[in-house]
Amino acid sequence: MTSVRSPHFQEKVETTMAASTGAGIHPVFAPSADVDTTMVATRDIGAVVADALTNPAGAAGSSGASEIVHLDGPRYTEREVARRLGLRLGRELEVVVLPRKTWEPTFVDAGLPPLLAAELAALHEAEARGLLEPAGDRRHVCTTDLDETLAEITAALV
Repeated sequence: MTSVRSPHFQEKVETTMAASTGAGIHPVFAPSADVDTTMVATRDIGAVVADALTNPAGAAGSSGASEIVHLDGPRYTEREVARRLGLRLGRELEVVVLPRKTWEPTFVDAGLPPLLAAELAALHEAEARGLLEPAGDRRHVCTTDLDETLAEITAALV
């Protein structure tokens, strides 16, 4: 068995795209928009998973033991994400750091079920408190740049 531990998805901007294209804001679910965090593209995650499925001996070793793969990759601040997304959209985006008490209601308003909204808010809070440390039996570096992902996302809007 291979478990893959992923950081933030670069594609998470899709969940707030209506705010970006409509109101011109980039909402941030963290105490600051200026702390960099690892963000990887889902295509890179998929490649790691596909490799683990097609090469189980190579992924977990010939003994059949399980392993945890920690994904690493480029780091960006939310302010940088907003700047790069704004360039793609042809407008400057205002970065809005949402207070913690608004995270769950905002997720629910966006269409998430309340239980998932609570779990997602707790995940963001755990990260902000430094509780989500990289761990795993091996590290895999994802290489897709944020600009490549944003180009694909914004091209779908046209």
